[in-house]
Amino acid sequence: MTDSELKYIWSVPKYLPYVQPELTPEILEQAQKQIGYNLPEKLVEILKIQNGGYVRYKLAETLHEQITGIGPYFLSLTD
Repeated sequence: MTDSELKYIWSVPKYLPYVQPELTPEILEQAQKQIGYNLPEKLVEILKIQNGGYVRYKLAETLHEQITGIGPYFLSLTD
């Protein structure tokens, strides 16, 4: 997926319970310290566009239909 296509990954309309507040550098740094590793760059780019939610695209070998964001709501990558 190209960088210009990343903004189209999210399903519309947004399912708000899965969307976390805007991802800031401080929140990202704190989360990476908490989980003990740096997240992949592409994932961070996607989460900067929208911090969690359902996606339009799905991998055939996975059951997941959403990307978990980082923040105070359930479900967060830091849970």
